[in-house]
Amino acid sequence: MASQSGETGPIDNDVSLPEAMVMAGFFAVSIWNCIQTFIFIFVTFKSYSGLYFWSMTVANAAIPFRQIFALIRLYGLAPTLAITPLVSFGFWAMVTGQSMVLYSRLCLVVGEPVKLRWVLGLITFTFLFVEVPVSSLLIASNVPGQEHLARAFTIFENCQTGLISAQEALISWIYVREARRAFKPIQVIKGERVKKTLKGLVWLFVLTAFLDLSLMGLAYSGQQFAIMTSYKGVVYSIKLQVEGVVLNSLTKLMRRRSCTCGSTAAENFTSSPMTVMGVGMGEQCTTPYHSQIKKNSADAKSSGEDLGTAVTTENPERHSAELRRIFGTERYP
Repeated sequence: MASQSGETGPIDNDVSLPEAMVMAGFFAVSIWNCIQTFIFIFVTFKSYSGLYFWSMTVANAAIPFRQIFALIRLYGLAPTLAITPLVSFGFWAMVTGQSMVLYSRLCLVVGEPVKLRWVLGLITFTFLFVEVPVSSLLIASNVPGQEHLARAFTIFENCQTGLISAQEALISWIYVREARRAFKPIQVIKGERVKKTLKGLVWLFVLTAFLDLSLMGLAYSGQQFAIMTSYKGVVYSIKLQVEGVVLNSLTKLMRRRSCTCGSTAAENFTSSPMTVMGVGMGEQCTTPYHSQIKKNSADAKSSGEDLGTAVTTENPERHSAELRRIFGTERYP
């Protein structure tokens, strides 16, 4: 009663020694990556609160949790029906938690609350109507006398893998698309940092797509179900590490010394006591860079200053001096 995911029962003697060694290697790599990520989390964050911190922590803790119970399940070290809910719970926290990590920083580049609610709704829908039903089918297939449900679980589990991969790829693509817009007003001041951060977001999108495709390849092969179980942990541990580095870089880039909108920072990082612009869960900064530029341009014009197109984003390099004069060299070093 084994499926591609290796979560419907013990593997018994179906795995050869080389395959068992590969599985052991994947388990070890995923655990080691999680240890590194925990170090990154507790060194990087000064305040252990906020959606970003907790989603990172839960998603990372869920990986070894799921890996350990999946290993116990694969080798039949405990009753299958008792272990299955724990494996499913770990899977939910690992997958949904990682999507919430991406969502928690999306407000830095997306200024429209409607778009943010749409992404959150997509994550919620996937959890309630994809992950929960498939996990319920998995548990039901392990009830004595219901083994015939294993085939249905295999089909829906493959569909789940594809849908979750598409969701994560979509959120990563939104980052790249919206960041290109959000970075225009500040590119003249922080040109190299902007390019580096945007390049990191692009590589995050590429890496996410590549790892998800490799996971889907194993899922649809119908052969390496046991290896896929251990490989899932490696995929999500690598993606979480990369997401943490890239999103932390994005947070530092979008940080400024003051924000007139009154929004509060969700997290304080060790490198600086600056306020993060628009990072509060469910609250948006009403004066992001492009809006602030327009506001100050209007103020300057009303006072008799002829700025023309000094603060438009179409030709920012021509008017960098005006930007510094309007905002001040402290805010735009």
